[in-house]
Amino acid sequence: RISGARGAQAAEQFNPGCDDRFKGRTVFKRFAEPSDIANGIAYLCSEEARYVTGEVLDLSGGISLFTA
Repeated sequence: RISGARGAQAAEQFNPGCDDRFKGRTVFKRFAEPSDIANGIAYLCSEEARYVTGEVLDLSGGISLFTA
C-alpha cells in the first residue's frame, strides 16, 4: 500500500512579519507543531491504517481551504 502525507510548514519556517497572515489562514489559527505532522505520519504507518491505500493525508491545519 502506498499512502502519503502533505504537511504544513512549521512555525520556524516563516518570517516573523508573516506570522499573523498565515496563522489566519488555518482553521486552528496556529502553526503546526512537529508532533501534529508526526502523528499523522505515524497513523499512516500504523496497523489502524491497514486498509488505507493511495491516500494523501492533508496535515495543513486547513490552510488549503483558504488558498487557491
